[in-house]
Amino acid sequence: MPTAWRRCRRARAPSRGPSSFTLGLDRFPAARDGLNKIHGERIADLVEANPHLDTAEAAERLGYPRITHRGATTAADAELRTREAHPCSAKTAGTLAEAGLAESSEVQVRTVGGAHLAAAILFSPGQPAVALVWDDRYGWRTGTSRRHPIGKHTACLHFIRVATFADVLRC
Repeated sequence: MPTAWRRCRRARAPSRGPSSFTLGLDRFPAARDGLNKIHGERIADLVEANPHLDTAEAAERLGYPRITHRGATTAADAELRTREAHPCSAKTAGTLAEAGLAESSEVQVRTVGGAHLAAAILFSPGQPAVALVWDDRYGWRTGTSRRHPIGKHTACLHFIRVATFADVLRC
């Protein structure tokens, strides 16, 4: 085989990181994303236990391969934001449940569109609105669908109206 041809062939070869190539995750994005989520949760646990660490240092301390740091630290940042938002929405849900306006259930804060957080609190049957939805971009608003209160495209704001907490308590 001529030397020039070998150089050309090497130049075109895809570069794969040792971790994704060894595990075979480069062909399965869902598995890679799941692994990043699990790594992100473990990094977030470590950062909460040691507040002086940032997510990159926590990934190093846990011994994750460098090639996985970007995805794992992104997932850890999202997990930390979700954990920060959860107490506020849980307190609001508890207040509404005590007033008899909402069902008492655990509120899940979710990431919407990859960068924004949203949570939904379902109202009791017979209330004028179906749910109270919190979005970190817009604040509190009411939702129209009991099955999918957050909505598929929250940026469209195709819901009833933007509500404040005082409006909800007046209902």
